[in-house]
Amino acid sequence: KNATSPVVILSGDRHMGTMYSNSVPGAALYEVTSSALNMRISGELELRRGTHQVRSWVRDENFGVVDIDWTAKQVHLTLRLVRDSDIAQTMTVSLSKDIN
Repeated sequence: KNATSPVVILSGDRHMGTMYSNSVPGAALYEVTSSALNMRISGELELRRGTHQVRSWVRDENFGVVDIDWTAKQVHLTLRLVRDSDIAQTMTVSLSKDIN
């Protein structure tokens, strides 16, 4: 198939959170990195933006949520803050029409 398939990577425990997007032959890559649930990044450490980073850094403790809408063929990626579950960042990934 010539269609690009999305790949979602979930990672964490970096003491901060953010989202990334990139493409390689045959796949569109998306990554959500969440912080540790109990330890945010300390101090005023300068965080450099990564090459494929598409959102700013979330310094407060956060966690990732993945919601799959099979009808709309979309994956909704969300970083929420631990303290109050407020949404810090979101990204929507469209699935190929071949995925059931």
